[in-house]
This record gives sequence, structure tokens and C-alpha cells, in this order.
Amino acid sequence: MRFKTITAPTMREAMQTLRDSMGPDAIILNTQCGADGSVILRAALERRAEPGALPDDDMAQMANPFAFPMADPAQETEIIAEISDALNFHRVSEDLVARLTKTASAFSVNDAIAALTATFDGLFGFSPLACAPERPVMLIGPAGAGKTVTTVKLTARALLAGHDAMLITTDVTRTGASA
Repeated sequence: MRFKTITAPTMREAMQTLRDSMGPDAIILNTQCGADGSVILRAALERRAEPGALPDDDMAQMANPFAFPMADPAQETEIIAEISDALNFHRVSEDLVARLTKTASAFSVNDAIAALTATFDGLFGFSPLACAPERPVMLIGPAGAGKTVTTVKLTARALLAGHDAMLITTDVTRTGASA
């Protein structure tokens, strides 16, 4: 991650400086008022993998998992076990683990990541949220899953687009996260 602290006379100027220097994907970590009335903004930006970071074979396999030869049965069992272990580590429900591993076993790939990627693409729809969704959005997940960061990103995007945002938390354990 890349971190940056920006000081500006107003929040509007601080936000503009942030967008100009770090781009729209920056995450605001903290804001403070300086002693002189200025705004101090701390932000971070995740480093993205360089294009072409994956070997060409891996990229092609992810794009079209059916184009590659079928894994041998022993390797297929190992791949499914690896997927199952990863999902269990992340506390995915047993029913969903069974559904995902069953679907993953249908793909003819020699790599657990490619099999799981193809499974997710086949079973789940992914699309960006609108800046102002028509109905409430609820973020649910275990500690450390990224709910707070996602909330900050969605809220900042809505506010920058000129929409209002209302945040409600039911977390009574980690009250510091909602401050």
C-alpha cells in the first residue's frame, strides 16, 4: 500500500489534491482538523499487480478453463481438497463449500485458483454498485474481511457524486471502527 498525508485549507481542496495525486481508488483512512483550521487527510492506495504479471498460460487458462487438458484424477482430488481447505479457512458454510467444490470439479484445469475463478464466474454475478443504489446496502462478514474499507469507498464515491449517504452500524464489539 502507498500512504499519503495531505494538508489543505478546506476539505474540498484536500479531496481534489487526493484525487489528483492518488486517483479515484484511494481510501481515506483518517481526517483531522489542524490547529490552524486546516484539514489533514490521511489516505492509502492499494498497489495493483502489473499487467501481464501472470504467465501467459495462467492468463489463458483463467480466460478459458475448458481449453486445457483434464487434470488426472489424483491431481483433481488434490485441487478440490485445496479449494475446500481455503474455503473452510475462510469459514464458508458447508453447503456452499460442497456446491463450490462440486462445480469446480467440473472444470478441466490443473490449478486450484483457475478452477475457483471459473466457479465464481459461473455461479455468481459480479457488477459494480451504482453511486446511489435504489435500496440499502448491507455489508456482512467476519472480522478483517474488508467491510469497513468497503464502506468508506462506497460512502466516499456517493458523496463525491453529490449523493447523501447514511451509515448505520450494529457492531457493538468494535465501536472504534465506527468512529
